[in-house]
Amino acid sequence: MEPHIVAASVSPNGNIEAYVEQDDRCAYLYLREVRDASFELGFGMKSCWVRNLKPAPVSLSAADMRQGLAPMLPSARCAHPMGANPLSKDALRIVWFEEGDAAALLEGTSVLAIIPCWSGQKGFYGYARDCTAESPLAWPPHGG
Repeated sequence: MEPHIVAASVSPNGNIEAYVEQDDRCAYLYLREVRDASFELGFGMKSCWVRNLKPAPVSLSAADMRQGLAPMLPSARCAHPMGANPLSKDALRIVWFEEGDAAALLEGTSVLAIIPCWSGQKGFYGYARDCTAESPLAWPPHGG
């Protein structure tokens, strides 16, 4: 299955967009600069793994990444190594932090993932509820 967007939102400042993309393997939260010459923040794109939908691999797949596929979180760092249910559009909500440069993904009242403003520094990309140990894709919300 091709990746598709299941939730999207533009920051209160109008300069960053958040979206959640999933295929039949995994789901990710992304933040990216809105393509508008008047903004030009140099923000680029930030990503955070949210969940695997299929059984987790033992290690990151370089082959998948070379093909442009979002990597699945390895089983040793995954709360649901056999996979979790796909995200439902109707249950998702993106909440922006006050400054408009960070966002959280909620499923009902449960926080699934957060990309804070300091994401992208020193090997940190965001927090994910279903992540159990620090990884290159996400960190657990309790800090590992």
